[in-house]
Amino acid sequence: MVNQKTRDMGLNKGMPGVFIGVPCYCGDIYHGTARSVSYAQAIDKLNVCAMYATGSLLAATFNRLFCSALNLRSEGIQYFVLLHSDIWAMREDWLPRMLGILEEHELDVLSVVAPIKSQRGMTSTALDTHPFRPRRLTMKEIVQFPETFTNRQVAAQGWPGLLLNTGLLMIRLTKPWAEQICFTINDRITREPDGNFAADVEPEDWHFSRWCNRMGLKTAATTAIMIAHAGQNLWGNSTAWGDDDFDKINGPFNGPLNWRPPAELKSWRSSETDMDKSLPPEPPSDCSQDSRTPMESQSPTSAPIG
Repeated sequence: MVNQKTRDMGLNKGMPGVFIGVPCYCGDIYHGTARSVSYAQAIDKLNVCAMYATGSLLAATFNRLFCSALNLRSEGIQYFVLLHSDIWAMREDWLPRMLGILEEHELDVLSVVAPIKSQRGMTSTALDTHPFRPRRLTMKEIVQFPETFTNRQVAAQGWPGLLLNTGLLMIRLTKPWAEQICFTINDRITREPDGNFAADVEPEDWHFSRWCNRMGLKTAATTAIMIAHAGQNLWGNSTAWGDDDFDKINGPFNGPLNWRPPAELKSWRSSETDMDKSLPPEPPSDCSQDSRTPMESQSPTSAPIG
């Protein structure tokens, strides 16, 4: 069951309306997340409606929040923001800054880069190289990219589709396609070459990103919004840190990615410096016969946030 609490439902239709949905597993919210909501609600020139939803089914909780935002469009809500209960948007002006980036780049969806809670410096922002094990980007790689980079710019680099994360996500609600969104998690069980069975998952963020790419939406990831991902420690998105220079578990790139200016672009499939030219074949549609790479440990240790 999902229990919902709403705040500030009286909306002034003369100002842009933003719905902030905060999903949480058992009602616990990191104090920095609550502070982020308070920052947003204090902005004079925005209508901000905040809703907290509790539930053990992650995608279902996301969808309940999203439906609430859709139902409030007649009251002036134009944007949906998903803010996970362990994400702290650290600046008081994070929401207007995020709106400004969305409008400046004429985006449909904007995601703030969030590191995974481990010392490796990995993020869940990724390139769509595999349905269950895409090539994730590290903080050391991302700080070399433009502060905000779109799926179209990623394609121009010759790389596979951009996969976003939902930790801090903004979606434009004024287009017809908004009514087709549904957050979904896909699971599978495969048999490894040694005969053992293993579990894989396509999380809701990558599933949603693939839907956006199929729909031709313009999406982007950004580090312009400073956040901390809270666990036993805080993991930040503003500096290059982590033990890994690149994703050594999920291929096919065999080294760190370098963002090339337009004059130097070349296809990722012909690059000898960024990827292994002996690429595996495309996985079968049922994804039942391909081998599986062991998942990395995500046990929190420590990392800088500044």
